[in-house]
Amino acid sequence: MVKALVTGGCSFSECESEWIDTWPRHLANRLDVSHYSLGKGSVGNGYISRAVIYQTNELLKTYNANDILVAIMWTSWDRIDLRLPVLDDIPHRDAETEYNIRKGSDWPNYPIKWKDLSTDVQQEIETIFPNLKLLLLNPLHNVRRGFLDNSYWTNISMLLDIEKYRNLYFSLFEDNVSKQIYSYEHILRTQWFLQKHNVKSIMMKMSDSVTDFKVVKETEHLQDMIDWSVFLNCSGMIEWTMKKYGESGFPKFPDLHPGTEQHRAFTEEVICKAF
Repeated sequence: MVKALVTGGCSFSECESEWIDTWPRHLANRLDVSHYSLGKGSVGNGYISRAVIYQTNELLKTYNANDILVAIMWTSWDRIDLRLPVLDDIPHRDAETEYNIRKGSDWPNYPIKWKDLSTDVQQEIETIFPNLKLLLLNPLHNVRRGFLDNSYWTNISMLLDIEKYRNLYFSLFEDNVSKQIYSYEHILRTQWFLQKHNVKSIMMKMSDSVTDFKVVKETEHLQDMIDWSVFLNCSGMIEWTMKKYGESGFPKFPDLHPGTEQHRAFTEEVICKAF
């Protein structure tokens, strides 16, 4: 019987935002187990793999392997994650975005600091949006904090408006085949770790594009080594949502992030069938 659930992924799998309940929350509630959520907005498969391996290895110190279930929704293959000691030169938009999503008619325009809000607005935020309070107190609260230390992991393609990262990206990471190789290697490393320790896993894709690219000689052997049997027999979540709900399944269309109802239905109709 599962006692601990480890979930990983990008924004399709994060449990930090308060405006949406993604599939990990629905699955954890359905299983009624301890939940270790590792989803982070905009991260790549490198971060997902490293975070899942680290957290699962920690849990194996206190749980038996058959007590743990790992569920991963892999993200785009073109995301390259970097570990950065500081983020001083990187603009942080999490607080502004989260504030504007929830903004009431009597809330002042952003930028605003917590101490400058009226007592009524502070009370409203504390009661309904406690995570937003943490962001207003510290804009770095949700920024891809390292899973092992106090450094940061971030997807370099999110930093292309900063010259040094833009130059690095286009000098080292422009080749698509190499990025596809990295992505497959991240999946394989994770599968081999879980198989070695006999930890059950289910895997899925945020979009068909995660694995549906032209296989060439350099990627063919990697594709053949992946254990596709642990992947859900389903299209990517974007395609599944579009087929079932159309554009109405995406609250911020043309942004292709499904809503809470779509995550709930995907969990019940697709993920839970894997058990």
